[in-house]
Amino acid sequence: MKRSNKGAPKTAAGKQAAEQVSELTTNRLSVYLRCLSVLEDARVRTISSQALAEQFHLNAAQIRKDLASAASATTSAI
Repeated sequence: MKRSNKGAPKTAAGKQAAEQVSELTTNRLSVYLRCLSVLEDARVRTISSQALAEQFHLNAAQIRKDLASAASATTSAI
């Protein structure tokens, strides 16, 4: 979950703090990893967020949001 950071200075440290992945998102990412490991064992190479959500009783929109948040946090560090 991103927090509004309107009054914060526009420094690299401020940007990094604003783009950190929340603990809840991190916890859900570990669930997604376990689900994807099961799929990998079954030789599934690709899957949509909707199919992943249906198979493992998750929320497709939340999966997409969490993955986008994690990707944003990792690409900003490069």
